[in-house]
Amino acid sequence: RLIVLASEDIGLADPRAMQVAASAAYNFEYIGMPEGIYPIAEATLYLATAPKSNSAGAVFQATDLIQREGMGTVPIHLMDTNRDAKGFGHGEGYLYPHSFPGHHVPQQYLPDEYRDRRFYEPSSEGYEAEIKARLDQWRQASRKDQAKKPG
Repeated sequence: RLIVLASEDIGLADPRAMQVAASAAYNFEYIGMPEGIYPIAEATLYLATAPKSNSAGAVFQATDLIQREGMGTVPIHLMDTNRDAKGFGHGEGYLYPHSFPGHHVPQQYLPDEYRDRRFYEPSSEGYEAEIKARLDQWRQASRKDQAKKPG
């Protein structure tokens, strides 16, 4: 139950929560009773006082959409270049993020059908606030890039 709490209710607000819960489970098994209760108690206290976020539940929105409407078409620049690249243009236009400042480049990763959809919306809690700030920067860069394109 602590592992579920760490992933479902704390999530990326404190990514260490999952490690703490899994470690407590391992240590309980390794030590046994009665001392094994200490790692469980410590993990329980850690998780109870950790910042909370349930934003990882976005995976269910994405899977529901795919089940209802299908997967969509992978953008051609993300298609496998090892097979039929020349004949079909697979991989053409791909921008390697690590070749750019901040290891990010505004480029489309979702199928055209879902390009404007957002599934993951980070909270402002704990570490997830940093993720939110980073995503906001990337989204702003993407909007600027879209504004530059003709048409």
